[in-house]
Amino acid sequence: MSRQRVFPIGTTATERVEASLKALVERGGARKTFRLKPEANAALKQLQRMLDAKTETEAVELAILTMRDSMKGAVAAVTQRSVSARVQIPTSAKAKPKNSSLTAVQ
Repeated sequence: MSRQRVFPIGTTATERVEASLKALVERGGARKTFRLKPEANAALKQLQRMLDAKTETEAVELAILTMRDSMKGAVAAVTQRSVSARVQIPTSAKAKPKNSSLTAVQ
């Protein structure tokens, strides 16, 4: 049993691609074009097999989302360290204890 036509009979391939791209962009997606070095292309083929992705696009999407999710904790830790390093209290502004048992006897 065949599936129902998505586009009307008589539409050109260009029209179908334009409509598909418009729908993708409306949902927040984007069309990207990449030039890959041979080793990156080989890695993409490996990813596609490892992830059992039907297309290269699916493999790239899965890899990006997986990498983003695995990096969330690491990025948060690096950001916190970076903020902590930039926020330093000058020694003259540090609070000195008043009437504390730890202060020197005069």
